[in-house]
Parts: sequence; structure tokens; C-alpha cells
Amino acid sequence: NEEENEENEEEEEEDVGPIEPPTGSLVIHACASAEKGDELFNTFGQQNNASLLHKYGFCELHNAYTNVCVDVALVEDVVGGTKVRDAAAELGVDVSDDAYFEIEPDGTIEEALLAVLGRAHRGEDEEDDPTTESPDVRASLRTILERRAAMYGEDGGRGSDDDGGSVGDAVPAGGG
Repeated sequence: NEEENEENEEEEEEDVGPIEPPTGSLVIHACASAEKGDELFNTFGQQNNASLLHKYGFCELHNAYTNVCVDVALVEDVVGGTKVRDAAAELGVDVSDDAYFEIEPDGTIEEALLAVLGRAHRGEDEEDDPTTESPDVRASLRTILERRAAMYGEDGGRGSDDDGGSVGDAVPAGGG
């Protein structure tokens, strides 16, 4: 009897699958209770445009969660192509034609960019790379950021106060 019970339990577990919605209906899973007639908003969460494009096929004009990409060519223009390529090779950082460094919405700069700048500014007689606090590294980084911001137009990409460009009060993608 005990063996039969175990077999029956295993069969029952195998029969349990995902709950299928009735044909022709739309099922929305809400994260909060909603009453009949309540307005529901479909949001895609806090995602950058690359993620939205890849997953859902659209981008938002003023997406506060999008990383800023800094092309390697821009870094090479500011610091010097040979210095950047040599520094990157020593560090094992990819600087192929389509490579770029990222800056997150909160301003965090990709570690690889900081490392390449430090190595590129290391003197021939120095054993250690300068820190991100070094005047040369800071000056290069400032110039790179200024040139990248200039690509956004006259306002440097800051946008107006009401364009949804601030992470603090931004509506999640698709939510507004």
C-alpha cells in the first residue's frame, strides 16, 4: 500500500503543470490588490533602453535608467590612441573598434575606464598606476565627460525639469 501511495503521489506531481488561462482572455498578475474597474498600469520596471529594446522592442526618449556609453575612440582622442591601446592591452581590456565604456545613471564610471586612464598616465619610471585622484587622470576624465556631454546638445543632456530625466522621480518604463 505504501508503494502504491508513493506512485500515486508521483503521478499527481507530474500532472501538475502551469495554470493555463482561459482561451481568449488576458491575464494580468498584479503586485497589489485591485478591484473591478480599477485602472492598472503595465510597467516594465526600471530598465535601460538597451534592455527595453532587446526584451520589448521599444525605447523611451527620456529614460532615466539608461547608461551613458563612452566610445573608446573618444578616450583615444583625449588621451592618445597609442597610450590607450597599450594600457588596455596590458590590463586585458578590449578596445576593439566597437568597444565602449559605460557610466551608470548614478554617475558610477566603469572600473575598466578608470584603470585604462590610470595606466595610460603612468610615467615610464613609475611602477604603480596613478589613482583616480591624480591630476592627469582627473583632467582626462573631465575632458572625456565634457566631450561626451556635448554630444547631447546645448544643455549637455540635462534636459528640462519636467522631461522625466531624473532617476529620483522617474516613472518606470512604460508606466506613464
